[in-house]
Amino acid sequence: MATTPTLMDRLKATSKPLTDKFDFSDFQSAGPGLAAIQQNVNQYKSATAPASSPVLPVSNTPSPTDLVNPNAQYGSRPGEKRLKLSVPTQGLGGIR
Repeated sequence: MATTPTLMDRLKATSKPLTDKFDFSDFQSAGPGLAAIQQNVNQYKSATAPASSPVLPVSNTPSPTDLVNPNAQYGSRPGEKRLKLSVPTQGLGGIR
């Protein structure tokens, strides 16, 4: 009784004429060329990479507070001027 060929056997039989027809030796020699191209890419990346700058420490100090009178409102000291929001402000002259 004859056995039916498996799928792998049929693929081997179909691919054999194709592998005999084409020369795949040039694909095997592509490795050194690709390595040289990758080396050029790596040189470019290292030349254009930004120089590493030292990381400055972040200061987490709170903003200064009024130590004399912490309950004072803005505008209660000289030089502090509150804007009146009930009156519309004038627009800038150059923008219409």
